[in-house]
Amino acid sequence: MELLVSLGLLLIIAKLLEGVATRLRQSSLIAYVAAGIILGPALGLVEATDELKLFFSIGVVFLFFLIGVEEMDVSGLAATLRGRFFLAGTVAFLVSFGFAFAVMLGILEQPLVNAIAISGILALSSLGVVAKVLSDLGRLREPLGLEVFTTVVIVEIIGLLVVSFSLRNIAEEGSFSLWTVPILLAEIVGFAIVAWLLAAKVFPPLVARLRRVIDAPQLAMGLMTGVLLLTVGLVDRIGVHGSLGALLLGVSLSGLPQRLRTEILPGVRGLAHGLFIPLFFASAGIYLDSSFKLLPAWSIVAVVLAAVLGKFAGTLVGVMAARLTQPLAIASGMMGKGVVEIALLVVMLNMG
Repeated sequence: MELLVSLGLLLIIAKLLEGVATRLRQSSLIAYVAAGIILGPALGLVEATDELKLFFSIGVVFLFFLIGVEEMDVSGLAATLRGRFFLAGTVAFLVSFGFAFAVMLGILEQPLVNAIAISGILALSSLGVVAKVLSDLGRLREPLGLEVFTTVVIVEIIGLLVVSFSLRNIAEEGSFSLWTVPILLAEIVGFAIVAWLLAAKVFPPLVARLRRVIDAPQLAMGLMTGVLLLTVGLVDRIGVHGSLGALLLGVSLSGLPQRLRTEILPGVRGLAHGLFIPLFFASAGIYLDSSFKLLPAWSIVAVVLAAVLGKFAGTLVGVMAARLTQPLAIASGMMGKGVVEIALLVVMLNMG
């Protein structure tokens, strides 16, 4: 019963605040996070229990899946994914990672693998936040929005790979091994190929045949949701974060026949935006904790500088090195943080 009360309060406050944010021409993300802060740390009415964490984790899965299937313009990305965008994203990540790594290893004296994992989290950009903000502003498919989105995709994929490598070593060996890099890359490429084959060649005819035998309402949507959750669970077992698996699956399904898209996407979209995505972003507010003030002041300052100034310096250097137009706008767009970082930090918290 306590779980239902918490869910109800979070959803009601999040949606009411979303209406306010929309009138003020602000992103709905602000409303969702504010709902978590109000009901969590401010009033103490909602706590991040294990049951709520399950809803939070499903939220990020749906968010990345919808980004892949609806917002990832594959042809547009292919047109903008030229060498300079890859250079901008790579340099931005490496510079930001270098700042954070120096702080984690040299100042906070974290173990090597921990320093790599935390630095990767501080250096990556959050595709979910950037895509949601660009979508809310109606700029996702404009040239500038597509350029920001493309560079953020590169930064996040690099960051996810780095953090996945380090977390895998923490879980299995306790020490960093370069041998896991080509192995994990091969697993990701293999998953992408299999996902595309299943989405393009197997899923549509399978649904059509099952319809002749099974007369179940929302059959395609149910199957798709099950495949999504199953995919995330499987890729997580090979050491890849589930958000990357959900994104790749969504991209693979972006070419579904229009009839199937019309049947599947409205239900998935309603379930995601009406329930899971608001809950996930509200978790950012619920996790807000003032106990960090017990740390030495120099530790707090070092982390803040690495996360903010180090990150912005990295994005600006990357954009300028690639000689992209509108460097300040693109660099600012790459500063988006929040979605996958929360998920990864929760994973690290659960790993001790």
